[in-house]
Amino acid sequence: MVTFLSFETCLPGDLLRAVSPPIRRHDEEPNMNKTLRLSLAISALGFAVSAASWSSVPASMPVHWNAAGQPDGFAPRALGLLLMPVIATGVAGLLHLGHAKLPKKVVTALGGTAVLSAGFFIGLHGAMIRAALTPGHMLSMGAVTGLLGLLFAGLGYLMRDVEPNGLVGIRLPWTLSDEVVWKLTHRFAARTFAIGGVASFVAAITLPGRVAFGIGMLNLIVGTVAPMIYSYVVSRMRR
Repeated sequence: MVTFLSFETCLPGDLLRAVSPPIRRHDEEPNMNKTLRLSLAISALGFAVSAASWSSVPASMPVHWNAAGQPDGFAPRALGLLLMPVIATGVAGLLHLGHAKLPKKVVTALGGTAVLSAGFFIGLHGAMIRAALTPGHMLSMGAVTGLLGLLFAGLGYLMRDVEPNGLVGIRLPWTLSDEVVWKLTHRFAARTFAIGGVASFVAAITLPGRVAFGIGMLNLIVGTVAPMIYSYVVSRMRR
């Protein structure tokens, strides 16, 4: 097919549109599809592990533990082996819904959060199965602390440049109403989340499980609360 353009109609803008390929309006779509597939693949791994361990796990397996890693809640095997993979799949699906009209950096943060969440839930799933197969059913609190640390460190990386929105980030009245406060808060939070996450992971691999869990939770709480206080102070200074 040949397209004829006359000199009178071939203005610079028209010429550019004529020779250029169509521009994708939502260029984040391929990335969201990739993160969705990756999230679902991680969830599928959880289902596969459940199927492989089905006959080995007791009919009534632990699904809840206290801070010392001692089991204090049990459920039928079907519930225990499907709980975390189903949650991981559901969270991945929810985070990928309705993203077409969101800013690109928010879409990137949502996709990354879906992958991190799937990894966390399936990692926890593995720890639960290991506990179910171990005499005494003790849960490794070091493993839980390490997973939480990696999750928070990853979230810190994602939130640094996220734009103001109502879905992800530190959504407080004074951050949502002032773009400068939002940006400063999330740059600060990126550091506190990363530091808290890495410190928790280091504690998990170097300290006894119960001690690591206590120190790790303290790190994560401080890393979460500090940006909230910081954002309020910044917003007051800008008034």
